[in-house]
Amino acid sequence: PRAKVESNQLKSERLLKKQLIRLFEAYNYQPSEQFLLKKMQEFQQDPYQFFFSSFENRPPVIKWTYPQDTKREVVIPRNTPLLITCPWPFRFRLEHKDKTILMGSSYYLEKKHHVSIISPYSLKKEGFEFRLHLEVFEGADILKKTGHLMVASYEELFFNKNKFYEQDIHSDRFLASLAVNTKSGISVLRGAFSELKSKYDGLISANLHPDVPEDRSLMLTRFRAWSVFKGFSRSISEEYQHSFEHYLNTTEYYFEMPVGGGLHTPLTFNFKFDESDNILVCQVKRLNKTGISAPPPEEPVKIIIRPDIESRNQHELTKAYTGPENRWPQHTEHNQHGFLFTDIDKVLAVEVQPGSFTREDEWQYMISRPVEKERGMDGDGDLFSPGYFTIMLKANEEATIYAAAGLKEDIENLTGKALRIQSDILYLPEIQNIEKVLQRSIQKFIVERNNNKTIIAGYPWFMDWGRDTLICLRGVITAGYCEEAESIIKEFASFEQEGTLPNIIRGGDTSNRDTSDAPLWLFAAVNDLIKKNKNIPEIDCNGRSLKEILRSIVENYMKGTTNGIQMDTDSGLIYSPTHYTWMDTNHPAGTPREGYPVEIQALWYHALNLLGTLYPEEAQWKELQQQVQYSLLTYFSRKSGKQVYLSDCLHTKGFQPAKEAIPDDHLRPNQLFAITFSAINEPEICCGIVSACEELIIP
Repeated sequence: PRAKVESNQLKSERLLKKQLIRLFEAYNYQPSEQFLLKKMQEFQQDPYQFFFSSFENRPPVIKWTYPQDTKREVVIPRNTPLLITCPWPFRFRLEHKDKTILMGSSYYLEKKHHVSIISPYSLKKEGFEFRLHLEVFEGADILKKTGHLMVASYEELFFNKNKFYEQDIHSDRFLASLAVNTKSGISVLRGAFSELKSKYDGLISANLHPDVPEDRSLMLTRFRAWSVFKGFSRSISEEYQHSFEHYLNTTEYYFEMPVGGGLHTPLTFNFKFDESDNILVCQVKRLNKTGISAPPPEEPVKIIIRPDIESRNQHELTKAYTGPENRWPQHTEHNQHGFLFTDIDKVLAVEVQPGSFTREDEWQYMISRPVEKERGMDGDGDLFSPGYFTIMLKANEEATIYAAAGLKEDIENLTGKALRIQSDILYLPEIQNIEKVLQRSIQKFIVERNNNKTIIAGYPWFMDWGRDTLICLRGVITAGYCEEAESIIKEFASFEQEGTLPNIIRGGDTSNRDTSDAPLWLFAAVNDLIKKNKNIPEIDCNGRSLKEILRSIVENYMKGTTNGIQMDTDSGLIYSPTHYTWMDTNHPAGTPREGYPVEIQALWYHALNLLGTLYPEEAQWKELQQQVQYSLLTYFSRKSGKQVYLSDCLHTKGFQPAKEAIPDDHLRPNQLFAITFSAINEPEICCGIVSACEELIIP
């Protein structure tokens, strides 16, 4: 028996040695015998740490664990090895495109730990998808399992496109571009020209309030268009569309329109939504391209454009029979270049240069919006068109349609500004760097509120929310928008009343304060700005310093806020009423978390830490912070085998002390905030929390 054990051990060591040689050769390094022996010892002590100490790449290895990872697809960056770990001996077979490219077996470590290495060389095949077939020898049983791997580079994983061609447009029926302005107005255009998929699609959805974001009014819905040459007419539509492109606030469509006799006219429709006002400029250009059989350059092609308009809250749909069918035509004025549509205090002005406008009223009924229908909502609405524009274009000529939406008293100024706007983008660059795209996209969510800034919680449905704004500020600051972040903090800090901040904001209405986390996220944002060398605690927030407001939040949490948030004096932990955390969807049918949610305690700990920094002469904050940390470990720690993780919530019915609350056994990622905000800093517990949360990773 001893000889057999020694034989198996030698065989296992030879296997490990062979795998390490292949591993280092993949990095163009020929290891010496002495070097290999040293690395084998390091690997046997801690296989995962071995990769961090041996290779500079980050991550230096991806760990695949049996049986957890059989339930999901594991992503492996290109040129990164794979470490397979299992509690039992195993054999594996790596398969790509139904062909076996590698076979191997496990190496035994102490503590019933079996591992194997797949070098980057074996994962360099063309394509993304691999299958990992395992035979696991669990006692007398042999279990066969299959894992799925995706091997991709950073660029492949996070590839960004802003230009799409016919196949993309046909295959993705919900492809769309989003342009926004600083007043929170939006323009949503579908990849297929003139198509409407949702009630939120439209050329101009305007926020007409001069000071704050509020529900938008959809005024200009779409353009329908036709090309005409010597009596040959075709609808300008997806059928002849070759590309769809978006950059910043500009969206461009490119067509090659048949004009009879085997000839085609190349056309572009370039839509630019103004960055500051509810203004849209549409530039129509006939190109003179080589390689296309086109009409003679000096012979004009007629372009007819018919605008479809509405005047409705973006969350609703137009029903002609409820009044617009009679009212809207009567409230539309026109001249030879365009029209002016007025609905009570809202106005839409549309004009063409050069070109002409012909008044010819038309209604389209029951225009379907499939997105809403799929959700079981009303998806049929009506559209009004007061007439059409006619443009005559020779090769390399262009015409521009200017549209502006606003209140009656503002429309003259807006129309004047619209006529002065020209598209400042001669070509749209293709941007593929995902970091630059994300950094640029953040700007689309930063809009004006009063004389400061705020953040839109989500397009197209939401306006600005307290919680959402303050959570995402950490990303805004990281992206480098520190001035904007300071302005947002000033605005939201000024809303503080007796320790509370608004949750949902409806225009100027900040009365909904059902949130226990928004005030605490303010501390996180402030701390991040301080780390950027921003001296903001003393800034004025509507008559009070930010430092005073932060103190007010903490003191009111301690004694109890008017909306029911309260500190348990025995534990130092914060009681949160039901539906006051981010998991408040569809209250009361949403997740019940009344009591002591774990992330609220982590945020509370962080808030006390910052307050102690701002008031270093006051020892009470440090003492309370230590009490919170102790209580968090005492009341939230749970064990699963040898692994420690945190309960998601200590449940109560109404306010009760934490010691009387009932801890749940729910495994949720909220506990990660205890690590993020250093409320838990013991390495063993931190590792347990991260390991437990790995179970939540989905394919």
